[in-house]
Amino acid sequence: MPLPEVTVVTISFNQAQFLPRLLDSIHRNQECEFEHIVVDPGSNDGSRELLQSYESSSLRLIFEDDDGPANGLNNGFEGVGTEYVTYLNADDAYAPGGLDTLVQHGATGADVVVGNGWLIDERDRPVKPLFSDRFSPFRSAAGFGTIVQQSTLYRTSSLPGPRPFNEQSRYTWDVDLLCALSSCSFAYIPEVVAYFRLYEGTVTGTPENRDAIADERRKLMVGQLGKEREALARVVKPGARAVKRLRTIKRERLDRPTFPGWGETNDQARGSF
Repeated sequence: MPLPEVTVVTISFNQAQFLPRLLDSIHRNQECEFEHIVVDPGSNDGSRELLQSYESSSLRLIFEDDDGPANGLNNGFEGVGTEYVTYLNADDAYAPGGLDTLVQHGATGADVVVGNGWLIDERDRPVKPLFSDRFSPFRSAAGFGTIVQQSTLYRTSSLPGPRPFNEQSRYTWDVDLLCALSSCSFAYIPEVVAYFRLYEGTVTGTPENRDAIADERRKLMVGQLGKEREALARVVKPGARAVKRLRTIKRERLDRPTFPGWGETNDQARGSF
């Protein structure tokens, strides 16, 4: 029985350095039937030419202006007609078979499937394993409800409309969407699904953005929880984060997770350019 179809949406702006790795991780190391939509609002570093030269019938390109990441994601999600959908930034990548794993678990009936991942650096080197927590708005506000976004799959019919991302959000659109889906069924799986790249220059890796991200996240959680519960979450956050760190250390020592590598892609990941 063939796997259900899935769409991967990618937003990309001046990411030519990382696009080959992303594309090969999807188009060369997965077996499920998929569509890959890349939304580019106006790159000038050769990204568009690189995308146009990539040989894959599963790749669809949207070259149009947008008003920020959430708006770009909505432009990609709007035309999705497959049973499942996920999104992966242009500087991230899937582990070999990672997308297949998500779809296989999605077929069991969950609305949201959440896996684990690895943090990688600018040169594709593994930094540390990433473990997803069980999500709820309160757990997220308290610092122990983190989800590896790159390793998450959504049943399309469970989303809050064809444009599911809050376009008023500049930084926390991913958490905003999870909060909107918090009453849906979640399946948590142990497999490593994807790689999250963190380096100076990314939204989350740039020190200047940290205060703005924290402020937007606090406002989101006040809206979700109310002022009193959000304040309670901040009170328990230091202890909760310490417990989470101890649990992570224990998992690293007991499970001894290994980096899955890059599959058929080589170290240069040049693909069919």
